[in-house]
Amino acid sequence: MKTVFFGTPDFALSSLEACRNHSALVAVVTQPDRPRGRGHKLSPCPVKARALEFGVPVFSPSSLRKPSEELGALMELISKTRPDLFVVTAYGNLLPENLLAAPPLGSINVHASLLPRWRGAAPIQRCLESGDLETGVCLQKMVMELDAGEVLAELRCPIDSGDSAVALSLRLSQMGGTLLSTFLQRPHWSGRAQDPSLVTHAAKIRKEEGHWAPTWSPSETHAKVRAFAAWPQVKARLNPGSAELKLLETSLFARAKLKNSPQGPSSLTLEEGRVYLETGVRPSEHVLEILQIQVPGKGPVRAWDYFQNLQAPLSLESL
Repeated sequence: MKTVFFGTPDFALSSLEACRNHSALVAVVTQPDRPRGRGHKLSPCPVKARALEFGVPVFSPSSLRKPSEELGALMELISKTRPDLFVVTAYGNLLPENLLAAPPLGSINVHASLLPRWRGAAPIQRCLESGDLETGVCLQKMVMELDAGEVLAELRCPIDSGDSAVALSLRLSQMGGTLLSTFLQRPHWSGRAQDPSLVTHAAKIRKEEGHWAPTWSPSETHAKVRAFAAWPQVKARLNPGSAELKLLETSLFARAKLKNSPQGPSSLTLEEGRVYLETGVRPSEHVLEILQIQVPGKGPVRAWDYFQNLQAPLSLESL
């Protein structure tokens, strides 16, 4: 079976490997090179870098709809090689109808949720933000409506209480590669239609969503710290006029176990080597324990090590 693979970030690498190992991979399509790293040097995405190591033809058109030299070269290769199947994993653009219909076996997508839950751009972040207890990966037939095709196969996994988007993404990436490998070795084309009444949408993450608010409950803050661990991260300000800081790692701590009561909304309590934040509209059975933070120009540091040397009272405020 001849395939063309569409993908861009690290998450797609396991699926790329599956296509290479279990099909005749004729081409790879990725997003164009972007400025990356501290020097903002123009660099290829992870999928393009890996595909070049394989010696596979790589195409990175800025659009799959607007004519360009790069897109023309891709369409010419597709016409010559006549691939049987397109495989898409976290590519970043929708495939237009003419491309979806090009291969005789159609196009399939490795998606990081259990469809129809969390259709869209940010399924991993949204499942963590919402406090889901289970997620997974699925393989779906691609149609013109986003993530709405029949589900051909899926793998499920529990979400651990300490999972961040970084850790969960790595796990789901490997599961996606496993699911795709199994399918390519034993393909089947009958699937399960998605129930429209169960659809939820995973909207693209906005930078402002990481701006901490005192109204967030401890559980809401903890969920967002986990969900936005890679980007944009949860950020707040320590006391009026100070520089922002990032909440990198948190947990929930039972209020009844505190020896000293918090001093008020948004206040920080330091107790026996631990740091607690009072947050939310009204007290809950938990407070937020802050485990790790980062301030501008510095690396990650244990919260207690940073806050213990600062003058009390301490409190957080929104940016």
